[in-house]
Amino acid sequence: MTIILTAAAYVKDELRNEFGLVPPCFLPIGNRPLIHWQRQLLESARKGERTIVSLPEEFELTDLHLKYIGSAEIVRVPSSLSLVESLLYVINVSNSYDDEITVIHGDTLVDHLPDKSDFLGVAESLDGYDWDEQSTKDSGAQEVWCGVFSFKDGSQLVRSLAIAGSNFRQAVENYFQIRKLTIHHFDSWWDCGHLNTYLRAKTKITTQRSFNSLIIDAGYVTKSSADLTKMRREACWYDSLPLDAKPYTPALYEFDEMNGIYRLEYLPFPSLADTFVFGYQDKAHWLRILNFYRDWFKLSTSLANRAQMEVILRRRNELIVKKTAQRLEAMKEGLQIDIDSPLVINGSTLPPLAKIAEHLVEEALAKPVVPGILHGDLCFSNTLLDYRNSRIRILDPRGADSAEELIGDITYDVSKVLHSAIGYYDLILAGAFSIKYDHLSLTYDLDLAIGSAHQAVKDQFFGYQLLPRFKSVAHDAIPTMILLFLTMPPLHQDNPYRQAALLANGLRLYDEYYESNSNGGLQ
Repeated sequence: MTIILTAAAYVKDELRNEFGLVPPCFLPIGNRPLIHWQRQLLESARKGERTIVSLPEEFELTDLHLKYIGSAEIVRVPSSLSLVESLLYVINVSNSYDDEITVIHGDTLVDHLPDKSDFLGVAESLDGYDWDEQSTKDSGAQEVWCGVFSFKDGSQLVRSLAIAGSNFRQAVENYFQIRKLTIHHFDSWWDCGHLNTYLRAKTKITTQRSFNSLIIDAGYVTKSSADLTKMRREACWYDSLPLDAKPYTPALYEFDEMNGIYRLEYLPFPSLADTFVFGYQDKAHWLRILNFYRDWFKLSTSLANRAQMEVILRRRNELIVKKTAQRLEAMKEGLQIDIDSPLVINGSTLPPLAKIAEHLVEEALAKPVVPGILHGDLCFSNTLLDYRNSRIRILDPRGADSAEELIGDITYDVSKVLHSAIGYYDLILAGAFSIKYDHLSLTYDLDLAIGSAHQAVKDQFFGYQLLPRFKSVAHDAIPTMILLFLTMPPLHQDNPYRQAALLANGLRLYDEYYESNSNGGLQ
């Protein structure tokens, strides 16, 4: 049997506006590309069968793409071909015309594959898209072709395609005039070919950390945690925001303090992490995002009260000094890391972790304080892009115990932005790395799957002045950005490899911006 995943055409314009020129199988869902879930389905239902992925011939494949494609074969197809022509091309190039062939469209995900041949997959839909309709029920729901097909006779499929011109439906009907047709009904089908259906599919596979639970249903998000203090602080942050700042966040609907649960408006927008990791957007797109960030920071600083400087300095001390000490102690105990011995990252020897942290804390505290509304975790994964209203929307704040504690040093928030754009935090969360490590010998070899699009975004953020008082991004935010990586492993106990990658990435950045800098530090 040969399984062909058809992804040789780019996504439609509505999705292209969000992610750029990408094949549908690389659209992000649940912090992984769609092909990850498609391959997972094939591994469980068709383990060991030959799998081919068709892709546009000019599409730039990165190490990240190749990781998720895995052992599947790749056939490059001219993007000008129709679906019929593309499928014929793949069958001929791969010499599959005598095989039983299963075709799965690159924008399709189902929950199972039936153990039978010669079937046409259908599913119910109330959407009005131009799908191939099989039948209409009394309820008004259509049964439409859902992008999964099985053809027992590969040579007959080739003949059926050859006489159909560019009409794929005609080709399928040609085939089933010769072979007996079986309709297979899929109860669970997620279509990612249109923006609305793609966003709906995303609600079914959410990303969550070991200490949180997320449920998306009926237009709102329910977040819960056994950490009642954390939930109370987050809910208080949303509730205490000044009116002018509320359009930048989802609305808070309900808070159940006793059970550690709050409910927010569900915003059907892609996160910047999705766009950054899996998208191919141009400089103009990211310039708009940078301007949206600057709009938020400008508003944030305008709502700050400088009379609260004592509180601001105390919060900065908690985030930079106290948190660093606590996390280093947790790493020492939990990961058995000797923080007083030198480390090695990618062959370069660095000072002990305690010395590195001491140096970075000193550098961070020497930077100017910029009072504003502090989010506390303003990475790409907590930032949504609301193009319609020309702003970012921010989620999952660090929280506050009162309205007075909303204000802090937003240099910390800028560092969080940069640890996504420059430090590649979201690449690590997406599994776009390989690492060899030994916490006992303190040796780390990290390889990040960085593509040209990621490098371009990094360069753009590095040269942009997010805050008017910044001398430069490098000078004022990078010390704290590196500290974030070095102190993050205790938050990722659910994944030891990710823990090691985060630590190693902090070491890599320290080596890049301090140890390997011929001038001895950031300028």
